[in-house]
Amino acid sequence: MAVHLQFHRLDLRTAQATSRYDFKPGLNVVTGSYKTGKSSMLELLKFALGAKGAKLMTAIEANLQNVTLEVTVGAERLRLSRSVGQNQVTVARVDGSTDRWTATAGKMPRAGIELLRLLKFPITRLSNNSETGSEPLTFFDLFRYVYLPQDDVNSSVAGHNDPFTNRKRRAIFELAYGLSDERIRELEVDAAALERAQGAAKLEAETVRRFLFNVGAPHEAELAVEETAARSDLIDAERRLQEARRTAGAEIGSDQDNLRRRISTLRTATADAEAERTLAQVAVDRGRALLAQLELDTQRAQREADAHNSISGLEFSVCPRCLQSVSDRDLEPGQCLLCTQPQPPRSSSRLRSDHDATITRISAQREEARMLLKEDEDTLTEWANQVDRLREQLTEAAGDLERQADPRQIFPSIDQASEAAADRERARARLRDIERFRDQWGQHEELESRVRRFGQQLEANRVQQGYERRRLEENRDRIVELGEIFDEEIRELRFTGYREAGLDGQTYLPVINGDSFDRLSVSGASKTLANDAYYLANLAYSLSSSEYLMPDVLLLDSPRTSLGNTPDDIAAGQRLYERMYLLSLAYPGCQIIVADNGLPPLERELSRAINLITLTYDEPLLRDVPHPGRDAVIEMEKSQPKKRR
Repeated sequence: MAVHLQFHRLDLRTAQATSRYDFKPGLNVVTGSYKTGKSSMLELLKFALGAKGAKLMTAIEANLQNVTLEVTVGAERLRLSRSVGQNQVTVARVDGSTDRWTATAGKMPRAGIELLRLLKFPITRLSNNSETGSEPLTFFDLFRYVYLPQDDVNSSVAGHNDPFTNRKRRAIFELAYGLSDERIRELEVDAAALERAQGAAKLEAETVRRFLFNVGAPHEAELAVEETAARSDLIDAERRLQEARRTAGAEIGSDQDNLRRRISTLRTATADAEAERTLAQVAVDRGRALLAQLELDTQRAQREADAHNSISGLEFSVCPRCLQSVSDRDLEPGQCLLCTQPQPPRSSSRLRSDHDATITRISAQREEARMLLKEDEDTLTEWANQVDRLREQLTEAAGDLERQADPRQIFPSIDQASEAAADRERARARLRDIERFRDQWGQHEELESRVRRFGQQLEANRVQQGYERRRLEENRDRIVELGEIFDEEIRELRFTGYREAGLDGQTYLPVINGDSFDRLSVSGASKTLANDAYYLANLAYSLSSSEYLMPDVLLLDSPRTSLGNTPDDIAAGQRLYERMYLLSLAYPGCQIIVADNGLPPLERELSRAINLITLTYDEPLLRDVPHPGRDAVIEMEKSQPKKRR
């Protein structure tokens, strides 16, 4: 037997009165005049359970204050009460205890999770692109296999036509029929987290690598060779500097000793300053090149982001692709109306997209490069001024010495000392660069190591997933068995042109005569029959074994009305009701609730077995709210498109 879910009583309270409706095991049919609230009743069952909202007629939405539902979920009978416009659901149990649930995420228990617990359905998460990286599957994802709204009968099988919802549909199907379990879902969420972490590490490693490339850093393997050469140059420059100083001291008499020491000091200082100026100029040139490259990278990334986000700030009431309305979609709070994925919080510091992340990263690098360039330019200016001052002092001292001694003996040694000092500073600067590059290459290697570790963990995760799926592989026969029941339903409903029917082994969606649901014709009620048959097949198959976790209840909105009014359509509707009746006879514990404009001609035994709830213009869904009548409804239809019945 499937997991147990059964509706008992629905109370709808307005300011003046309460309208009460009772449901029984077996076949229940809510029928009556056009626009009297039949679809709204099914929506309110879902609302009372804790769904985000309900698609209601305007008059009902304006007057209804509170909804109370008596329902059995698993082994517990509950009384759920919820005020219109509120997210909280008050839960009363048979033992007198009470609780409060919420329709949305928050501090209170979430209705969609608590209902799954009561049904003993696996509590799992599905990976996504939100801040948390995953989201829970809830009762209302399972409820898509229980409730087929009229709006979906010709377009969607349990939400398959919405990419975001389709992932949940597949996940629920696999959990319900034992093709997946909590462990596999946990591994999938972990794998998605590892992929995100690996991607972030790859991006960071690439950023470091590109920086090293832009500044002309040698590869890590070349640093040792360059370091050896730089140290050798440093030793040679220091040796030549000492030799030049000794030579200069020996060739000048003691009477010019003070002047010699001053010139030697000035020439050495000038050489040192010129070396520092040269290094500063190299740093400035390198910084300007890097800044120019980052400016180009920023412009390119901004162009990509502008193209990607050109319509992100627009609010859509219709899909720009198919022009269908998206304004009345029943979504969880914070989901995009178009793609239905979670909206990034506006106040969060988390970046809205990969493009934005790239722009922010490059902008930060650009600002850092700009600050470093400013520092290097200031340093270059300081050393240039220092060189000018030292040269003036050196020129003055050299003139004094030239008047006292033979310059042929003095200046060669001083020039040699200056050249050696410059070579020494260049060698020292190169060693500093090598050490910095070694640290950055070490950082790059650590990031690459993290990428490899994430890759190894991902591979182990996928191996474990493969093992877990093989463990459940024999359960895939259930898809074939469910397909056989679907084939029987299609055959009994006398689907036009029927040859064979079944389920796609990968999508779990209906296939008739080799055509998928999306390829079936809307005309001739092909999609309506296929969808109704699919829901009936799921219910029948779940009722056949306690291993299957689909609920033992089915809500269908306007199945006969959606078929049409030709003699063939009426006959198809008659056969559909007969199939539902036979299913309720075979499994007395199941419950089917149908909302329809009217019943097709039925045998007396079948008619008597139906728990019939009739709505009229005199007695609509809210008994104390007067209905304007059919003529007024027709006028409203002309001015208010696409209102619920």
